[in-house]
Amino acid sequence: MTQLQYTIAPEIFDLFPTFKRGVIVCKNVCNTNNQTFDFSSLNSQLNITMDNIAESEPVSAWRKVFRTMGVDPTKERVSFEGLTRRLLNKSLIKVINPVVDLGNFFSILHQCPVGAHPVTTDSVKIDLKKAIGNEIFIPLGSSTIEKVNCNEVILTDGDNTLTRRFCWRQGTSSLVTTDTTDLFVNFDFIHNISTAEINKVITDFKLALKLFSPELKSESFILALGSEKHLCYF
Repeated sequence: MTQLQYTIAPEIFDLFPTFKRGVIVCKNVCNTNNQTFDFSSLNSQLNITMDNIAESEPVSAWRKVFRTMGVDPTKERVSFEGLTRRLLNKSLIKVINPVVDLGNFFSILHQCPVGAHPVTTDSVKIDLKKAIGNEIFIPLGSSTIEKVNCNEVILTDGDNTLTRRFCWRQGTSSLVTTDTTDLFVNFDFIHNISTAEINKVITDFKLALKLFSPELKSESFILALGSEKHLCYF
């Protein structure tokens, strides 16, 4: 049995009091299925164009977050904005594997960052917090070690940095592959959204995941101001 403890540091809510993170912890995922997702179908479901995407509530809210962290959001875009722009430009969304593809699909559909991370040990301690400045990070697809900036918002598992700049870039240790069976998925919201709406997103994701993982076992929860910690066993 795996123990997962998930905490968001109070200083994150001092900076971003409206922030909410939905989390799904999954076991028995089958990520070898040839499940495909029709990204082009999202065009008819989005009320967004290249002309107004920067003014949309989710994009505008996350751009403010990135500026707070000292990042130019027009150069280093939040993940779902980059994906949405590729879709609107009729560029292909890269197919990786069912879990990652499903995350990208939901990221565009619900205009929020979605990140999947493998669980490979029996005891996991996840923290979203400000960096001290001595942490290191190796981005996906690279072997170059990056030094994390002091006070940068990072996601960690013990001494391991999983994600830099809140939800901007995942590291090599967060690589979800076809061999990944146990994982957790984050859904981040900074704009005004109800808990009921987030729960609907989580429920729909679990239903979609179960289409290619019939033996799926999962637990979900929401971390927000006033509920910054969660402990689960799976």
